[in-house]
Amino acid sequence: NSEIEEQMIGKKLLKPDVIVFDIGAHNGQSIEKLYNIYCTDNENIIIYSFEPIPENYQILVQKAKELMNKYNKLTVHTFQFAFDKDSRLAPFYCYGMHTLETNQYSSLRPFKEKDEWLKLVPNQPIANLELTKKILVSCHQGDNFVDVMNIDKIDYLKIDTQGNDLNVLKGFSNFLIKQNVELIEVECQDIELYEGGSKFDEIIQYLGKIGYSKRKIDYQADGHEYVVYFEPINKQLKQGTLSKEIKKIDIVLPFGFHSWNVSNGWINTVEHAGK
Repeated sequence: NSEIEEQMIGKKLLKPDVIVFDIGAHNGQSIEKLYNIYCTDNENIIIYSFEPIPENYQILVQKAKELMNKYNKLTVHTFQFAFDKDSRLAPFYCYGMHTLETNQYSSLRPFKEKDEWLKLVPNQPIANLELTKKILVSCHQGDNFVDVMNIDKIDYLKIDTQGNDLNVLKGFSNFLIKQNVELIEVECQDIELYEGGSKFDEIIQYLGKIGYSKRKIDYQADGHEYVVYFEPINKQLKQGTLSKEIKKIDIVLPFGFHSWNVSNGWINTVEHAGK
C-alpha cells in the first residue's frame, strides 16, 4: 500500500468521466489509442499505465507527458510495478533481440524450453528471442490497488502481460464479480510460449464464472496472438448482443453461486447453497 501511495505523490487528481487501465503498458504505445476510444469535448479521461521494466518505464513516463500536453482532457498516471494474483516480489524475465523491439515479450513467466515451442514458430522472429536479463519487480493485487486508490469502476481494462493474464484477472476477482468493469481486453497466444502461461479457454471459463462473456476477437498479424474483448453478461443481455450459443452460465456472485439459464433474453437464476 505504501508503495502505491508513494507513486501517487504529486500526481494530478480529478473526478474522471472515464477510467482506463493499461496493464503491460510497455513504452506507452497504447495510450493515444485508448484515449481516442473515449475522447469527447466533455469527458475527462484518466489512464492508469503500469510497466515494471525500468527502461521501458522511463520511456512510458515521457510519452505520457507528451500526450498530456497534447490533450487537455487526458491525465495519465504511471506506475512502475506489475500485477499478479498476489502482492509479492517476483523475478521478471526480459527477452529481446536486435531485430525486435527490446523487452516486447518479457513476462513474470519464463519461456518454455525452446525445443518445445521452436517447431511451432520456426519462421517467426520470436524464434530468435533470448533472455537478456532477469530482474526483481514489485507485484500488486488489482483488488488492493483499486481499494487504495478509491476506484469504484473501470471503463476499459486492457491486459497484455505475456502469459500471466489469468493471474492478473484473478487479482481483480472481487472487483470483477461486482461487474465494475465495462470492457476487458486481453491479449492471448495460441501457442504455449510461457511456463504455466494463460490458456485462452481458461480465461474464457474464469471470466464466464464471474459474469463476463466474450464479445469479439481480433486476430494479430503474426498469426499467434489475438486480442479478446469481454463485457458483463448483463450488459450484453440489455443490448441483445449475448452469444446465442450460451444456454446456461454458472456465475459466482458476492452472495453465492448461481446457475443462470439464458432464454430469449431473460435470465432465470437458481441459487446453489453451500458453494
